[in-house]
Amino acid sequence: MKVIVLILGLLLVTVSPASAQLVVVTWQFEGEADGFTIYWGDLESPTVTYNGTVKDGTAREYAVEANRFIPQHTYRFQMESYNGTGSSGPSNIFDYLHDVTAYEPPEDNLPPAVEVPEIPPPPAGMEVGGISIQYVPIKTEGVK
Repeated sequence: MKVIVLILGLLLVTVSPASAQLVVVTWQFEGEADGFTIYWGDLESPTVTYNGTVKDGTAREYAVEANRFIPQHTYRFQMESYNGTGSSGPSNIFDYLHDVTAYEPPEDNLPPAVEVPEIPPPPAGMEVGGISIQYVPIKTEGVK
């Protein structure tokens, strides 16, 4: 029976200001595998767990969007490799503190109200291109 040792590490990567942040799980692995299954959960909510599968035995990383993690919560990661004969059993455990500050939107710098100037009515009558236009105000009093 061959013992497979997986070493987990986490790295928080910002791809660029306009793109999503990622939490990238990386590992070292020696042996033959068809793929890997990564398990993780929030230590503050132990009944909620997640998993992801990497169907590439040569892969050595797995990226998770950072918005799936709650700021200032600790997550526990563990993984297994698998091939046609079964799985390796669980790897060592790695705890990761998602040490980021929650997003705070900028303050609203708009004025509380925008004043719209009163627009004077058009002249009582005018002619445009040989057509006579007559302004007739609409009465709204008593209309519901």
